[in-house]
Amino acid sequence: MAIAARANQYCAQIVGWDSSKEAMRFACRAGMIDAVDGELPALRDSDVVLLAVPPSAVPPVLALLAHRAGALIDQLVISDCASVKSCVVQAAQDLFGRVPPVLIPGHPLAGSERSGAAAADAELFRGRRVVLCPVAGTDPAALMRIEGLWRALGAEPVHLDAAEHDEVLARTSHLPHVAARALAAVGAPLRIAASNPSLWRDIERNNRRPLAAALRDHRSRLHSLASATAADASDYRPRFARAAELCRRLGLSVATVATTTPLQRLVAVAVLECLPERSDALSYAAGGLRDIAAAAAAPPLVVDDATLRRYVAALAA
Repeated sequence: MAIAARANQYCAQIVGWDSSKEAMRFACRAGMIDAVDGELPALRDSDVVLLAVPPSAVPPVLALLAHRAGALIDQLVISDCASVKSCVVQAAQDLFGRVPPVLIPGHPLAGSERSGAAAADAELFRGRRVVLCPVAGTDPAALMRIEGLWRALGAEPVHLDAAEHDEVLARTSHLPHVAARALAAVGAPLRIAASNPSLWRDIERNNRRPLAAALRDHRSRLHSLASATAADASDYRPRFARAAELCRRLGLSVATVATTTPLQRLVAVAVLECLPERSDALSYAAGGLRDIAAAAAAPPLVVDDATLRRYVAALAA
């Protein structure tokens, strides 16, 4: 976000803070930020304070911010980028007894398998959605400022309730990443399997209930598809056809997936069948879903039972 804000001339000064001094020095040398702070940046004159940390790090960083800001907390505008939102709302309620009116939970639906300051991309958010989760009592001026920030970076702000966000993203983002990791474990890796494993374990822990429901749905659909393709039953072909249509709507094509395996194709269809039942479900698709979904554009092939069992075991792990 710092490099995108710099590229789009959003603000006059960017002050950064990170638990890694090496990361702060790199960002400063690269011109992403103007200054660093060994504790936490000075807050009094900040237009926006952004917490770009994993879900489990939000509570302690928010507590540190509250301690540093003191009585100024309600004069700031604060947002975050964590991939799970209910835990952010809960952390604020535990810390403050409420969600401060100036705290706008947020989640940009953009990213890659790369991480760290060296992977910064000023164009990362252009044309992508960012979900904001205002609550009852949210300050309209604070919400407007965060929306303005994201629009300046080329993103499209949309609003969801925090719990609704977690239900939707469990199926459009978190499930595809778990599936990709399981595919990698059985020798059928995709690009997103190279994503930071500790980050994704953290996301999965913090969204465990919606993700567990999505995984149950995925396993059920997977076994149904495997049985139907093995028996050459008539009902599986329309399911693959519907998945292929979703691929086309995502801008994917058969040419994209010439080297996909039978297991990848089966998993892709079973993941796509787990999408939320809402007309705008595909608009919440990030790179992970696109990686998985690409395989569904290819014709179906039978998957042997042993390979399927290994994949299901890897899902459970």
